Amino acid sequence: MVESRPSPILAGLLARARARLAGIVLLHGAASTMLAALGWLLVAYLLDRSLELPAAIRLFHLLLFAAIPLFVLWREWWRPWRARPRDEELAVLVERAHPSLASVLVSAVQLERRPEGSRELVAATVARAEAAARGLDLAGVFDPSKARQRLRWSFAALAAVALVGWLDAQGARIFLARIAGAEVSWPRRTELVLEIRAGTPVDPADPLVRRVARGSDVPVVVVARGETPEEVVLHDSSGRRQVLAATARGNFGALVRGVSQDVELWATGGDDQDEGPKAKLIVLVPPDVAGVALEIEPPAYAKLASSLSFDGAAKALQGSRVRVHVLPSPPDARGVARLEPDGRALDLAPARYPADTESAPAKQGLSFEFVAEATTRFRFELTDSNGLSNPDPGLHGIDVIEDKAPRIELSAPARSDLDTTAQGLVALRARIEDDFGVAQVELSCEPVEGDPLLVPLEAARLDPATLASERPASELPRDLRAVVRRLEAAELFAPGACAPGAACDLVVVARDIKEPQPRTTRSQPVRLRVLSDDEFLRRIQDRLTRAQGSATSLAELLRSKESEWRELETVLAAAVAEETSAAVSAAAAGARRVQGEARSLARELCSTAEAILLARIEERALAAVAQLDGLSSDARRADLAGWTRLAEQATGGAFGNGLAPKLVEIAALSASISEIHATEAAEALAGAESSNADAQAATAQALRSTRSALEETERLLSKLAEWDTLQSVLNLTRDILEAQKNLAERTKQGAQAK
Repeated sequence: MVESRPSPILAGLLARARARLAGIVLLHGAASTMLAALGWLLVAYLLDRSLELPAAIRLFHLLLFAAIPLFVLWREWWRPWRARPRDEELAVLVERAHPSLASVLVSAVQLERRPEGSRELVAATVARAEAAARGLDLAGVFDPSKARQRLRWSFAALAAVALVGWLDAQGARIFLARIAGAEVSWPRRTELVLEIRAGTPVDPADPLVRRVARGSDVPVVVVARGETPEEVVLHDSSGRRQVLAATARGNFGALVRGVSQDVELWATGGDDQDEGPKAKLIVLVPPDVAGVALEIEPPAYAKLASSLSFDGAAKALQGSRVRVHVLPSPPDARGVARLEPDGRALDLAPARYPADTESAPAKQGLSFEFVAEATTRFRFELTDSNGLSNPDPGLHGIDVIEDKAPRIELSAPARSDLDTTAQGLVALRARIEDDFGVAQVELSCEPVEGDPLLVPLEAARLDPATLASERPASELPRDLRAVVRRLEAAELFAPGACAPGAACDLVVVARDIKEPQPRTTRSQPVRLRVLSDDEFLRRIQDRLTRAQGSATSLAELLRSKESEWRELETVLAAAVAEETSAAVSAAAAGARRVQGEARSLARELCSTAEAILLARIEERALAAVAQLDGLSSDARRADLAGWTRLAEQATGGAFGNGLAPKLVEIAALSASISEIHATEAAEALAGAESSNADAQAATAQALRSTRSALEETERLLSKLAEWDTLQSVLNLTRDILEAQKNLAERTKQGAQAK
């Protein structure tokens, strides 16, 4: 075996080849690792940005971000690095790029390591290899283009990452925070924000948790920030969905009705499709009104006892002091009372709640008080320690009873105008009633010119039960008074002013006991005129002439009704009840009309008779004046008993034989027609109409009463005709006496002239 010799040129060539190959392997591995890391970073960014991946997937992506570059580094650098070629293999690679070397380099490397054969041959081979290696170019031995291309791709990936970071710096920060495990949301085109508009006050620490009253309706507003979606869907934890439409302000409103259990709410719309943030409604039992008591203290002047009601509603006299007690549940609830219709709020102050029984335990409640001047309704708005309000405040109230002004009913004078003479009297009969008390009654005499004259009147107290036949017990007054007074005409005028031609208005004025401001009522004025005796009698004649016309009309009406009711009696004898009810109703209406006409005539004739008595024209008739005070104060009907009594005295000659006794008889006759015969017919037919009584018998009774009324009316017309004749004779006598008086006066004046 021949000892080998060193070949420094070949060794240097191979060393350069090994270094160049190592650089290419290192470049390829580094570029591949960087490309894989940056590429996966971009992929993870795009996936998270578009899909908003959950935390578990983001953690997996983070692991891949570490694992993929390591795998690529192992595969693209570590494995090639470990598989680098030996000198012989390097020599082969060099000779492939230079085929003309004819394997001299490989042979030299092998002979240096294992010298075999002659030493001269080995040396010659090494020498040729040294000569070939000198100036040999390694440019074509290795191809670094793929490594450089991989490097360019990695730089491109780096540029892409840098561009994304520059264009979306906020998104890059969010991505890095999210991939590191932070729960940060990606910015969206649409961001939905829930706002709860009811319940307890907002807790800054947790604004989306609200405590609401059980059964209440909770308004929810979804505010869309950024791009407004076409619609928003409100979800709750019970699985219900509610599609919301945009309001005029661009928000989305909803009303969660009747919340009865805890529930979570969230909204989706546009690109905001996640379930956050969630609002939570915690249901609590709201405060409520467990009881209401109304304590009413009437004004002192009414002399009424205080009352206590637990019904939540009561009636109170105007001016009463009302104390309203409320029993809240829970007991620590506080609030206000809202008065309607003015909307005024009164604070509820702590107060003892009244017990409904003596044995009931004392309870602490709330109260407020006010003076009831008008009908008032009120609601209780309660708030408990959680800030909850009662969902149904309820409605309670006080119905105010007005203290009405006194009521005045004049029966005399019965007309709106009254004629009298200078020596005459004025009969005043009035009934005054009030719901709590009459304080003062007076007569105001108001002349056409000058100051009014006030005449105090004494009002006798009557029993209100006397009105029980006219109205129900609930409408009876507490104070009923009657004024019966005869006044000299001269008392109603200033001294010396009561002469023919004088006039004044008479007004009855009544005041009640209401405090602090009593109520006053004035009757309709009655115009009082003072006439001469002759003018007064002419007015009486005119009134009787009109009454004669009314009596004639009444007689015609009675004849008409008599004929109708004879036909009805015939029909009733053959018809059944169902077919006659309408006919009976029509007959009853006709009877009421007859009664009304008869009463109107009687009032007129009685008033006329009273006027001539009070005028005191005939001295013998003055005895009847005192009896006028006993006549009834009911202005709606004539006092049959009173006028019948006067007529009996007039027939006996107690009042002389002048005009007044005849008028008294006429008045009594008209009262008999209206209050006996016409009333009997009306009552008989009214009974048949209302109670299905024997219609045939009622009609027969009405016929008898109508015939009697007609006979009495014929008598009345005859007496009115006699009065007309008597009045004509008296007028003629008065004219003759007046002419004789004038002739005597002229004769006397002529004698004095001579």
